[in-house]
Amino acid sequence: MRALEFRSVIVCDDIRKEVTGKEILIGVYSGEIVLRSFPNQFPASLWIEVDTPKAGKHEVVLRVSLTNKPPFQIKFAIDVRRPGTSSIAIPGLQLQAEEECDLVIEVQEGEEWRVLKRKKIMRGDVSSAMSIAPTPG
Repeated sequence: MRALEFRSVIVCDDIRKEVTGKEILIGVYSGEIVLRSFPNQFPASLWIEVDTPKAGKHEVVLRVSLTNKPPFQIKFAIDVRRPGTSSIAIPGLQLQAEEECDLVIEVQEGEEWRVLKRKKIMRGDVSSAMSIAPTPG
C-alpha cells in the first residue's frame, strides 16, 4: 500500500475556497484543453483527491510537463493528522503551449514517476463539443 493514494485529478482555470472550507473549481476542463490559437499562455490549476491511509508527514513531488518542453516540479509536504480522504489544491499555474501537445501530471514514487493525468491540448472552437438538454417527462 502506498503512503498516499491519488484518486481524481482535475485540471481547471482556478480554485477558490469558501468560508465553509469547501473548494470551488472554476473552468473545469472536462475533456481536451481547447485553445483558439498557438502559441498560447493559459491559466491552470490542479485539484487532486487523495486517500491518506496513514497519519504523519508525507513528502510529495509532482512533475508537470507539456510535450516537447522541459518539465517543472512542485514539491510540498502533507501533514496528515487523521487518515481519510482529502484534497490537494494547486492554483495559479501559467502554462505556455506552442502547439498541440499533451499536458502530463506525474507523481514521484521512490525513484519512479507515475502518470496521474494526461490531457490533450488542441486548437479549436472553444464552445462545448457536447450539448445536454433535459428530456420532457
